[in-house]
Order: sequence, then structure tokens, then C-alpha cells
Amino acid sequence: MASPITPRCLLLDIEGTTTPIRFVHDTLFGLVREQLVSFLDTEWTRPDVQESIALLRQQAAEDRQRGIDACPAIPDASSASDDTIKQAVVDNVFWQMDDDRKTGSLKRLQGQIWRRAYEAGMVKSAVFDDVVPALHRCQALQVPVYVYSSGSVEAQQLM
Repeated sequence: MASPITPRCLLLDIEGTTTPIRFVHDTLFGLVREQLVSFLDTEWTRPDVQESIALLRQQAAEDRQRGIDACPAIPDASSASDDTIKQAVVDNVFWQMDDDRKTGSLKRLQGQIWRRAYEAGMVKSAVFDDVVPALHRCQALQVPVYVYSSGSVEAQQLM
């Protein structure tokens, strides 16, 4: 019998590899849909949230300029009330999620919502039973582990 070969590294994705894909799609994406309005209401004045909204606004303008007319525009404070802007953000985020878009601006806001939910104990990650022992084995063998994913770095760290 041949000796097992020690790999030079382990390259993982999160969705479907370490974490059930249903957890991401049902739990995390569902959480964004459930919590977005209250998140915007309570966190509206935070500079990092305003930066995320500015990035969503910029993405929407670029999309519309490229002829994606279905993309909901997000007005700025000089032309609309906070309530109007919040509703436009909700419309834009849900539209992007429905279209399975993976824009940096969307991922950033989703990550902020997920971070708040994790910190509040509203959600706990699901990891396949064999993942932790496999990672411990890699550590013991000094095999580096890398993640390659379309998800945001923050989302990967939370999961």
C-alpha cells in the first residue's frame, strides 16, 4: 500500500464545500431580505453604511448608463428624502439579489448586515462535520489552506 501524499496546499470554496449551500442561500440571503429595512433604519447615520450606499448608488448609475434600465436608481440626499433613498436602496439590493449579482457594493452591505446578525447571536454558521478535523489535520501537517471564492472577505471570515 502506498503512503498517502501530503498536499502542498488546500484550496477551498466556502459555499457547498465547508458550509452547506442552503445555509448561504436560505439563511444568510434570507437574513438580508428580512433585516435590510431595520438595518437601514438603525444604522443609517454610520459612515461605513453611508459609504456602502454611495457605492450602491454608483453601481446603479453605471448599470443604468450601460443600458440596464431595470436596475433601480438610488437618488442622493440633495434630491430625495432619507425615506425615499432607503426604499431605493431596498429596491436595488433586492433586484441585485434576485438577479444573483455579485457586485462589490452588494457584498459589502450584505457583509455589514451579516456582521450585525452574527454579533447579536441572530445567526450561527453551519459547517460540515468533516471540515474542522480536516483543517486541524492540515494545520498539523503544515499544509497551508486558502479560500477562493466570489464572496466578500468579510463574509468568508464570518462563516
